[in-house]
Amino acid sequence: MNKWLFSAGALFLLCVSISAPWVGGGFLDSSLGFASPANNGSRVLESARDFFNSLSGEDQSKSVFAYGGTEHADWHFIPRARRGVHLGEMSPDSRVKLNTLLKRSVSDIGHTKVEQIRELEGILRLLEGPGRRFARDPQLYFVTFYGAPSETEKWAWRFEGHHLCLNFAFKGSQLISHTPAFYGANPTIVDAGPGRVLRVLAEEEELARQLLHSLDTAKRSRCLGEEVPEEVPSTAKASYDGPFPEGVAAANLNDFQKALLKKLIGVYIQNFRADVASREWEQFSAAGGIDKIHFAWRGELNLYEPHSYLIHGPTFVINYSNTQNNAAHIHSSFRRLEKDF
Repeated sequence: MNKWLFSAGALFLLCVSISAPWVGGGFLDSSLGFASPANNGSRVLESARDFFNSLSGEDQSKSVFAYGGTEHADWHFIPRARRGVHLGEMSPDSRVKLNTLLKRSVSDIGHTKVEQIRELEGILRLLEGPGRRFARDPQLYFVTFYGAPSETEKWAWRFEGHHLCLNFAFKGSQLISHTPAFYGANPTIVDAGPGRVLRVLAEEEELARQLLHSLDTAKRSRCLGEEVPEEVPSTAKASYDGPFPEGVAAANLNDFQKALLKKLIGVYIQNFRADVASREWEQFSAAGGIDKIHFAWRGELNLYEPHSYLIHGPTFVINYSNTQNNAAHIHSSFRRLEKDF
């Protein structure tokens, strides 16, 4: 079976098992507003301080590491032991303050993906049952700081757990870096009946496939490679070091295909807050725009067939892999080529 189907009873149990432990703590409070691009950096700093100060002295100590040190660049998206403080050990007040910090650090779309990816942990917990290998806990998401939030010094913070890794670095209230940014999904499609389908990273998959199928034979042959589909590379590294497959150059695409590729890139950029996304597009344009981008595909061509793709240009690289669980298990990342962390 390639997608998970739920009866009404199972869906009810799913909602109870996932939502009850953490909605009550205020973590999913959707009433909090979003900051405007003009003052968002100051509001992120304010929220980071509020959250940090809400932690106990012990939790503050175990959540702070050196800015730019070894721990700062040690990131990953797999279920593994992590340092910092996680949702399950925070007070209700701290969870509310963390939610404010998250909502001021990413866009509303990015924040929704964060919530939904955490929900998938509860789904996996039900599907895998008591013999599962990993905890599958929607609360097992950690916050770490690299230097305490400061008005003058460099500092950073990370939100990380299974299939999530979001990094933000500042000097005072000025954002220095917003990558690596990683979002994953397993299962990719949860079908609980008409109008109740959860597909967290649908656009990341379908727009790329649409672009691939739009290519003629010659362009598709340049886009495809013979290697086995690759996992997202350069995780746990401070900078992305390849590969950079040639694939098909956007300069050789028609207007419709260029528009598709630009829309696909936009799906990744729209996870960032408004001012950051705007800056990404400005730098993208200044570096030559769509014509400087390359798109490479690996693996099979259709839904539920193992595949991966890579998009790269002068300023960024996007990696996407969907090879596990009958190609119903997505890993995707957006990285800056010069300013990760």
